[in-house]
Amino acid sequence: MRKIHLTLGLVVLMAIAAAGYWVWEGKQTDLERQRVLQLLATADAALRLGMPREGDAASRAATLNEAAARIDDDVTTLRTLPTGRVPELSAVVSAHLDTARELLKRRAHIAALDPRVRTGMAQFRTHMHRRSGIDWTSEAARLKNRLETDYREYQRTIDTHTRLSDGYAEEHSRLTALLPPDHQVPLEEVNTVRDQFATLGSQATVEMEALRRLSAPLS
Repeated sequence: MRKIHLTLGLVVLMAIAAAGYWVWEGKQTDLERQRVLQLLATADAALRLGMPREGDAASRAATLNEAAARIDDDVTTLRTLPTGRVPELSAVVSAHLDTARELLKRRAHIAALDPRVRTGMAQFRTHMHRRSGIDWTSEAARLKNRLETDYREYQRTIDTHTRLSDGYAEEHSRLTALLPPDHQVPLEEVNTVRDQFATLGSQATVEMEALRRLSAPLS
């Protein structure tokens, strides 16, 4: 009878220990999950802001680059966190942060390039209509070459931003499946900026084609 009691006692202790372990394991998993999810806050907040409206082109670009740098710090932090209990979430968040950082870098570059391209267009158009001066032809060629260089970089950056935005949308479904119901990823805001840039790029293309026709005699 005593052996039975001892055996039952051991079974009960083992059950209590197992239950305690699983409670502890659950808390550790929740802790890892929360630490990973906290790193989304900086990226989500920056992407929700869209394009800064205050300041000149340089200050707007600086604001976006600073946001990208903060996300880069979060990427580094994520690599140091224990995430063995939430590997899928960690991998998806890591990809999400990488994409958010690269989006902000492209936005910063576009913020700097857009006024440069439009100023270059205006200067070249004015020069072409003036058609006077000893060095008119060489100055026209210089303005056109500089404009072509800036325009190509501008369009490449917009194209890359579009590709990254589309990739962000693809990541969105993977990420939302792992997030709490109350966590909203800024997909709509990302798509809005993507469409704004696409419009800017299309407008620049139309203007650039007109300027190329105007400058045909220089070719």
